[in-house]
Amino acid sequence: MTSFEKMVKSLLKHLIPCDSPVLNSQLLFKIWLTYLLDPSLNNMRALFYPLNRSGIQVFNSGLEL
Repeated sequence: MTSFEKMVKSLLKHLIPCDSPVLNSQLLFKIWLTYLLDPSLNNMRALFYPLNRSGIQVFNSGLEL
């Protein structure tokens, strides 16, 4: 396991999956990490579309993707 993987796992371990009725800190962290590390994603819409299609509902300002 690389040091980056260890760092990410240690950060995720400290985040509660459902810390309030409207916020999931773990999911938010995973989304932003994916957005930062995946060069094929050039905007947030490109990230939200596959998440919404896979059943992970992500707030998208009321716009239907």
